Amino acid sequence: MPLLPPPDADALAHLVARALDEGSDDAELARLRALERAARALPPLFDGVRPVRLLHVDPLATTWEAWEARSGRRCLVRCLRPEDRDDPRLARRLARGLPAAEASPALAVGEARLDGDWPHVFLPLDGLPLADLLPAEEPGEAAFAAALLGRGLAALAALDRAGHPLRQGLSGLLHLTPAGPRLAWLGHRDPLAAAGPPPALLELAGLTAAFDEEGRTPAGRLALGWVAEAPPDLESAEALLLEELRSHLLSTRHHLASRARARAHQDRAGRLAGLVARLGRALPPPALRACLHASPRGPLTLVESREGVVRGGVRDRPDFDDLPVIYEPDGGLRAPAHRPLLRAWAVRRSGAPRRRQELQQELGADDLATEQLVRWLSATARLRAALGILRAEQRQPPPTARIGAVAGAAGALSPARR
Repeated sequence: MPLLPPPDADALAHLVARALDEGSDDAELARLRALERAARALPPLFDGVRPVRLLHVDPLATTWEAWEARSGRRCLVRCLRPEDRDDPRLARRLARGLPAAEASPALAVGEARLDGDWPHVFLPLDGLPLADLLPAEEPGEAAFAAALLGRGLAALAALDRAGHPLRQGLSGLLHLTPAGPRLAWLGHRDPLAAAGPPPALLELAGLTAAFDEEGRTPAGRLALGWVAEAPPDLESAEALLLEELRSHLLSTRHHLASRARARAHQDRAGRLAGLVARLGRALPPPALRACLHASPRGPLTLVESREGVVRGGVRDRPDFDDLPVIYEPDGGLRAPAHRPLLRAWAVRRSGAPRRRQELQQELGADDLATEQLVRWLSATARLRAALGILRAEQRQPPPTARIGAVAGAAGALSPARR
């Protein structure tokens, strides 16, 4: 990105002295000397504005960043050279072409003020100059990079179509407004550039790349490539930017669709998990004491259900004290502990079925009620497994996508290229 001219006459005088010491060519020395004279001749306050920084130089005038003395607003002024200040023809030429570029929303067009102390073009700034944000402390977002590159190209193309191409000095004229980046144009007329990419295009690419030095955004990657090898003209640059934004938007659409499907799946899984949990709490276990299996002279498999808590295990005698907890309303089913009870009931006819029936009669239980409790345990286990699967699906993160709102930048480009 080219450096801005020094902001005051003293700095320009220092450059003139250094050019003399280094033996610079006469053309460069004359250019610097003319700038120094222009800076010294310009009064510190004229027509209610106070110039503070030189931004752009063209053969006819100099452009300054300034402040309005009465309102305190920041503004830009383009002033005639001191030697041409009193020439009415050059004053009229200063304002020529300003209405021709007012149609583009990417341009902020100045107002000619030719009757004051110093003929100039005036433009109040409704945003922050882009040069004040450099060097960038943090990389810009995709939307910002796309808007900067897209609206910058749109502004340059609008000036080209109006017959007033801007060749250089872009960095001091771009500013950020609530409506997006805009290019301040005060009727500059730069000399024709040599063959090759327009210097203003290279400068715009450098500015965009300065806000995305790592190429994290589509427009930033494109600008980094243009810094090394820029397109031959603005039309080709607009076509390349539109194609890059289309590809990015298609990719974004795919990521959004995948994310929406994943979130819908998670929502369905969450609703089903809630219904399954409610179903598991809807029917409490039947209350009873029973013997599920008995060996001829060996251990007994016992189960007890009381006040919604199911306990069960193996005992040498029909003792229900301190049986392990199988299910409780607050903690749910303890999966490893319920399986021996189901297996014991499945093989109840082996071992000592008569002994088990005698114990059932002593406990006041029958096989129908006992089977209902075993079926309740089996159904609760299946509900628990289904609830675990649904909750795992609910916790699974959706596919991530870095979304950039870049459609507005594409809309700012030339209608002929859309």
